[in-house]
Amino acid sequence: MAQTYRGAYLAGHITMALCLAASPVLAEEVMDCVDTQSVGFVWDKAGKVRQRPFTEDRYRVEVLSDTQRIITPMVGDTAGHSDWYICHTPYEEGEIACEDGAGTAPWLFHRNTHTRAFLLRPPGGGGDPNIGVAYGTCTGF
Repeated sequence: MAQTYRGAYLAGHITMALCLAASPVLAEEVMDCVDTQSVGFVWDKAGKVRQRPFTEDRYRVEVLSDTQRIITPMVGDTAGHSDWYICHTPYEEGEIACEDGAGTAPWLFHRNTHTRAFLLRPPGGGGDPNIGVAYGTCTGF
């Protein structure tokens, strides 16, 4: 009985190790990015706009390659929901621009800093009309 349990235990650990080793989504680097400041525009139901500070957020950024990142909010109502970003190198050394495919949440990384935008919908487009911009710092784990 003990041999059977020990064999199943060992087989389970070997299977887990093989799955982790074969996983195509292993990050080269993981960063913790924290907003320093966030501001935006809010439209009310009457269509009037006002500027207001937004809540600073935290994100986990998994750098898969020079062209791919996974960005996960760590707080708020979307905490834990990861999005895949396609990235490219713009003009300056150390700069990486990333976008989510819809153009609604672009990020710009420059060395250990970030700038991000929330551009979900225009004011007359329905849904969440609010737009915002934030900047902050990123540190490696």
